[in-house]
Amino acid sequence: MKIRVVVVGIEGPINLGFIARLVKNFEADELFLVKPVAQVDETALRFAAHARDVLERVVIVESLDDALKDVAVSACTSARVGQKSDVLRHAVTPWELVEMVEGYSSVALVFGRESTGLTREEIAKCDLLVSIPASREYPVLNLSHAVGILLYEMFKKFRLKKSQFRIEPAREENIRVVIKRLECIAERVVKDERLAQVLPAIRHMVVKAGLTAGEASSLSYFLKKLALELGAEECIR
Repeated sequence: MKIRVVVVGIEGPINLGFIARLVKNFEADELFLVKPVAQVDETALRFAAHARDVLERVVIVESLDDALKDVAVSACTSARVGQKSDVLRHAVTPWELVEMVEGYSSVALVFGRESTGLTREEIAKCDLLVSIPASREYPVLNLSHAVGILLYEMFKKFRLKKSQFRIEPAREENIRVVIKRLECIAERVVKDERLAQVLPAIRHMVVKAGLTAGEASSLSYFLKKLALELGAEECIR
């Protein structure tokens, strides 16, 4: 999915730099600015850090209509959520949004000014309204923080590879070795009726742990050393 970030009337160069950084962090495709007050100056470039290239290719347009051209679906953001009668301000959460736009080829995430947000006329141009749940006492987020939250949800849904954080699980035979050594050591040190409770507890604990291959290997090594210290060579056969 193509992801376009649109910011209307951005006022601060620091926020502009931070947003450029977020665009790169979460692999959004485009950054559009509608009538920006802040310019791509040295402050914005400094706060963009290693995302200066995002600011170098930023697209500046004169209207929200121009920024929404060529996108399949658009979502405006606001901290203000309306009552039942105010259909314009019926909002969804960020995690609901990503499910709703899944079937589209492109999406524009539209953010408003730091001081006043988006006008009702601007919100009416979008297909959806998104609101980030926060404290009722102070629900208004900093602009760049709101951008970060929505882009994270989009990244998690559409960019993050499921295998990126996958760690090899322990093989069945390695888990059995860990259980066998733990049970054997328990039988050497627990000499009363509690052993009947300890042995199933060991099995439950190891299976529920969902050990990785590295964890199972390290535990097996540790239990081997422990068995040798206890003079329980039979526990490592």
